[in-house]
Amino acid sequence: MEKQTDEALPATAADILAYLSNIGITAHRRTVMLDIDQLNEAGMDVVCAKGRQNKYFIGDGLLELPELKLLLDAVQASKFLTAKRSRALIDKLLSLVSIHQAADLKSNLYIEKHIKPKNESAYITADLLLTAINTKRRIQFMYVEYTPKKKKDL
Repeated sequence: MEKQTDEALPATAADILAYLSNIGITAHRRTVMLDIDQLNEAGMDVVCAKGRQNKYFIGDGLLELPELKLLLDAVQASKFLTAKRSRALIDKLLSLVSIHQAADLKSNLYIEKHIKPKNESAYITADLLLTAINTKRRIQFMYVEYTPKKKKDL
């Protein structure tokens, strides 16, 4: 249900039974209803949209959609992540929502439009700096500038 349903595309009990049947699991409508009740009791937010046919979807996930959009924008715009690393992080973030929401969010991404480094050195350096700060270690480095003749000047 986490991957196949969301608020815009809920599933009926019949949809759930059809899905289970497609993957080789036989179940009855009553079993599905009991399973949904158990999921709710276990703390999962299975929302029931009441109607002629009740429809179900997973409510609040780990991140709300606006929070996820903000993180996706930050990853996409980051100047120290390579395009490959950005795509990998975006895929991980999109795994937190349904496949329908992920497809909608992915269609609005333009990683190639942003300036991205070719190597991972900035990403690795940022991790080293954060680790040093968190462990209260002294950081020592030298500034390097390039001369007009493309030589390093410390």
